[in-house]
Amino acid sequence: MRLDRQLEGWLVTHGPLRSERTQATDRARVRHLCDFFGSKDLSRLTESDCRRFAASMLQAKSPGLVTGCLSILRRVLNLAVEEGDLARNPIPSMHRVMRDCDDSGDERPDAWTWDETKTLLDLAQGTPAEAPLAFALSTGCRRGEVLALRWEDVDFRRRRVTIRRNQRLGNRATGRGKEDWQRRTKSTKGRHKRTVPLSDELLARLDRLRHQLPLGGWVFPAPEGGLWDESNFAKRWARLRERAKARGVRPLKFHTTRSTFITRALEAGLSTKVVSQVVGASQQVIEKHYAADVDLAGVDMAFSEQQPHLGASSPTFTVLTRTSRV
Repeated sequence: MRLDRQLEGWLVTHGPLRSERTQATDRARVRHLCDFFGSKDLSRLTESDCRRFAASMLQAKSPGLVTGCLSILRRVLNLAVEEGDLARNPIPSMHRVMRDCDDSGDERPDAWTWDETKTLLDLAQGTPAEAPLAFALSTGCRRGEVLALRWEDVDFRRRRVTIRRNQRLGNRATGRGKEDWQRRTKSTKGRHKRTVPLSDELLARLDRLRHQLPLGGWVFPAPEGGLWDESNFAKRWARLRERAKARGVRPLKFHTTRSTFITRALEAGLSTKVVSQVVGASQQVIEKHYAADVDLAGVDMAFSEQQPHLGASSPTFTVLTRTSRV
């Protein structure tokens, strides 16, 4: 069973179930796999083959691209077993190969300082980017989730928003009709809606905003109305970022609003479980990329003491409890 044909068949069968952007990424990854493995028999693949592929790719490509290629190969192998084309998966240890070539485990995503975010918000004041930027910094939502937020998703009485959809990248959209905006958006990453609490400041900002815009539409519409076009928003953000750079702000991606929120939430004492629920990421991802670097200077370790208090008739323990609001 030729590996290149299995990979190409996987693209044809499963590609249409994925977004246009993801399909383009999959095609590029499959090309890398086919270039290296060619017509090699699927059942004769070994862990050593995959490690040689990873070593070859890592000379010029990022670890993320390499693990993405190996992830597709793992899916194709698992699918072949499920469909009876293979008696067993020849590389059950693929997860170890992927882990070993991913060197990002100790890298913490960039986060802006308080001074940098203040400068960004000051420069954004009065521009179409102001409200989306403030919302992203206050919730950790992804850019597409921010731009695809509608007023029916905002619950002022319960002080929260429900993240139901994401902007579908690669499409231009006006969002003027229900059928159109539903076609131009998609489910959130992971396909699970989630509830995000609102701070007093953000709630007040949204309350002011709803009196300026028609209810029932987009919370953060494009200047001409309707859903933002991704390239237009990217251009607005690029201009703001350049202005901020001149004021000493690092010119990072808009996605840095997310890592900034996560970093601050953890430093404020929220658990990784709570943070993962708020931002819609797995607890493992939060712990891997963020929690290890949280400042522990102010943490009270009294709860770990196991010596009985003097004069006590029986051992007692000090337990630290913390309640936090998002």
